[in-house]
Amino acid sequence: MPPIPAPNAPRDDRAVFRECGLAYGRCFGSKSGYARTHPLRLFVPNACVFTRAKVCVWRGDLDLATRSDRRGLVRASHRLNRKLFVLREQMRDEAQALPDRWLSENALVTVWRGKVATVGYTRRLHGTLKEVIARSRVSH
Repeated sequence: MPPIPAPNAPRDDRAVFRECGLAYGRCFGSKSGYARTHPLRLFVPNACVFTRAKVCVWRGDLDLATRSDRRGLVRASHRLNRKLFVLREQMRDEAQALPDRWLSENALVTVWRGKVATVGYTRRLHGTLKEVIARSRVSH
């Protein structure tokens, strides 16, 4: 991986995600078709990835039960040296007006220090990401 630029150097966040295997706007095709054929996965169509500063740095389809998507998010978080918050598509760029804890309370998963973790509502609904992955392997 190329070195992380100096903190005050301009950075193209989309390029970092692309280099980590996550092209901006990535689409799995038919969202309902993908969800129907992968019912036990943690599929996030049109996901929005935010930083703690409430800046959207990436959008696209994610399947968090796949190793490649988790690895891409972990690499991007490491390269950007920022905690990432994955939210559903309903979240748009008006995040600046939201309270500080809103991202951590409403994210489906967070990505930080080499880990992708389900949080809050998602953990209660789907269980830990480890359980989601185990269920998705059993089904196929």
